[in-house]
Amino acid sequence: MPLSSPALPAEPATSAWNAVAVRTTAEKATAQALAKRGVEVFSPCYTTQRLWSGRALDIEVPLFPGYVFCCLPSSYPRSLLTVEGVLGSNGSSRKSPIRVDNRELRSIRLLTSLGLPLTPWPYLSQTSDVEIVEGRLSGVSGVRIAPGKLVVSLTVLQRSILVDLKEETSFRLAAAASIR
Repeated sequence: MPLSSPALPAEPATSAWNAVAVRTTAEKATAQALAKRGVEVFSPCYTTQRLWSGRALDIEVPLFPGYVFCCLPSSYPRSLLTVEGVLGSNGSSRKSPIRVDNRELRSIRLLTSLGLPLTPWPYLSQTSDVEIVEGRLSGVSGVRIAPGKLVVSLTVLQRSILVDLKEETSFRLAAAASIR
């Protein structure tokens, strides 16, 4: 029996996802400030262990440090980008966001919504060699680097993430391979 994908809200046809460069370590506060202004934001995090005072602590850190993703209409008010912490797009001094490939970001949004283990990974310029065609990960594409390991990239930011699919049941890939 195929598993269904969790429902992600549909973006209006006149809106697009954009990457907004923000002050490092201010991703969460900036995302909250943008959300208070009515902007749909996405700021994915992952859990990692850090040592403090000789103890290992689990902390949540941004998956894409220095960036917050916003779904903005084509004619968004420029005042939205005057929020404290916003630097501009892709580290530039001008405060205009850069458009992100909706398909790539949809994959990352789906993976984070399912709670799968994600970690940053060195950027792979090859963006896709497989696509999951059924199951709850249907539509996710990336580079398979080992059984149960998939790298998904955001081309415009030249950043990638690794997803561990060990916990998933079997699924078919567009490349006619099968993983268990």
